[in-house]
Amino acid sequence: MQVFTVQEILDQFGGEDIFLPYIDLALANSVTHGLFSRETYLPELKKLIADCLIPFSGLIPNLTLEDYRQLLDIGSGGGLPALPLAIANRETSITMVERNQTKAAFLKMALSKLDLNGEVRSIDLSSRLSSDFSSRSRLDPSSEGFDLATMRWVKATDSMLKEIFNYLSTGASLVYYSAVPENLKDSPRWKCQTFSYRFSDDTLNSRTVTKITLR
Repeated sequence: MQVFTVQEILDQFGGEDIFLPYIDLALANSVTHGLFSRETYLPELKKLIADCLIPFSGLIPNLTLEDYRQLLDIGSGGGLPALPLAIANRETSITMVERNQTKAAFLKMALSKLDLNGEVRSIDLSSRLSSDFSSRSRLDPSSEGFDLATMRWVKATDSMLKEIFNYLSTGASLVYYSAVPENLKDSPRWKCQTFSYRFSDDTLNSRTVTKITLR
């Protein structure tokens, strides 16, 4: 199992300073927009950001931010992981899907204030994504689709995974910041690769991330 420190991960992706504008914005709006718990302060948010970046740090083989330009993030909440990923690679264009209107308003503000390329779609995830993306399923109608998807705060289900893959280009992957339920691991449609790691200051709890790729 690989062990990481928060600082080494932040340094690998440009250093703590490039994430401070997002950190300041998120902490300033956390209570009013319901982004994080009241116990989330600077150290905790830095750790959350590092946790978002870890899958692209070498933990998952052949997964680097530089390879992706169109990111679809499902259930973006307070902007994790989409905003840190876009800050770490400003060539990335992000589409953040968040049904909570208050959080969606923060995400739109963050895109503007952080000068990031992307959009926010306020979609109820209990309905099919296609009903909302029917007229614009891609960031660019001439493109083949999103080349990467991420999902952190949303429970993975068979129907949701099938729907997400409708909007990904051939060979694209979904990075799921957890372990998938056992009943989804043996799907004939996709392959799941699970990776475990922990932070050096947390010796008791391991963390899991799953790369899901169409077969």
